[in-house]
Amino acid sequence: MNIFYILLKVLSIIAIIIVVFGVLSSLLSFYICYRIKNNATFIFLSYLSITSIFTLYKFPLNGIVSSLFNIDFLNINIYECKISMFIQFTSLQICAWILVLVSVEQYLCVKIQHWRTIHFKPKRAYITVTSLVLFFMAFNFNFFFTFGFEVDYPIEVVKNSTEFNMTQNVTIEYVKKILCYGDSRFPWTLWMNDVGRVHLVLYSLGPATILFISNILLISHLYTTRRPNGGNSAQNDKKKNKQDQMTKTIIFMTLLFTLITLTSTIIMWVFTFFTDYGEFLFRLTGVFIFAYHGLNFIVFYISNNRFRSEFKKLFGFKNNISSAQ
Repeated sequence: MNIFYILLKVLSIIAIIIVVFGVLSSLLSFYICYRIKNNATFIFLSYLSITSIFTLYKFPLNGIVSSLFNIDFLNINIYECKISMFIQFTSLQICAWILVLVSVEQYLCVKIQHWRTIHFKPKRAYITVTSLVLFFMAFNFNFFFTFGFEVDYPIEVVKNSTEFNMTQNVTIEYVKKILCYGDSRFPWTLWMNDVGRVHLVLYSLGPATILFISNILLISHLYTTRRPNGGNSAQNDKKKNKQDQMTKTIIFMTLLFTLITLTSTIIMWVFTFFTDYGEFLFRLTGVFIFAYHGLNFIVFYISNNRFRSEFKKLFGFKNNISSAQ
């Protein structure tokens, strides 16, 4: 049995776990972040959590179904193709640019005094992130009118001329097929592959560039503000510690996103997927990408004290610990 065939089966099982856990944990993350709705960062993260659920819809599920059952559900129905492509591209782009919002807003918070209390209250945070979501939905709305074609797809059929004569006759027959991606046999559909490259710029290269710059600024701020200031009050020290902790969380989240998405983008541009090795690399990097979006809860819980505290408060862990003591 082909080793790549076995590996694709294993990746499909991992993808199932990611999808199930990702949907449930993203709902939990959304609720916890929504409870801290007086903070702009957690408003952004609540939108990020709910949007992450939609990223788990098309590519992971299609990979699971195609590997385990040899069915590409994108080619079953034109409308399934259109809806799936719209949801996948839009949700991934929204997630990437919400991370950009989080990173840039955090930098403004640490650099401009009273940024959130005066200039960027929760209402403005809601307006900003909602505008971002609506922009990408409008930008990709053309998918409903462009993607998904039903074509007469040519296939070669080999027939033997007689029972004793092994000379083969090759004939071309046509079957109805849904095209959700560009196909070289239909040059007028190749523009769909170009849309995929534009998506990589909007989802990976563009956000990664901004995140790289903002992270350098945030890291620089962390190191330059560590000088002792004897005149600071305890309240200011506490506020600064909270800001620094949130800054570290955002640096961790965005650097992880940049590393994973850039790796996937490079592989998608360098390798071909018409070989077993290329398809395996594509699926493997895809698992990492959707694991990032599906496992946001773990990232939030490990890296952020306030999220962790709110989670424990939600399930009464603090009360249980106090009672035990």
